[in-house]
Amino acid sequence: MARGPLDSLTPEACARLVGRRLTPGGTFEGLIRTSDTAVLGPRVVLEPPALDEAVAALTRARGGDEQHPATPSIPSFSR
Repeated sequence: MARGPLDSLTPEACARLVGRRLTPGGTFEGLIRTSDTAVLGPRVVLEPPALDEAVAALTRARGGDEQHPATPSIPSFSR
């Protein structure tokens, strides 16, 4: 699970995240492959996801409630 501030969410990083969620606090979270973590900035925290976090992210990735803003700097929030 990757978590960090929205200004660390580049278009390349955004494309590699699975089940991305943007929070009202101006942060993001999502699943990312270990081999893809180099695209994330130094302010992004990486940790193994809990089972419920992984299931929720994969559900969002399958077309649940994930929203894709035109640019990462414009926040949109999942409910």
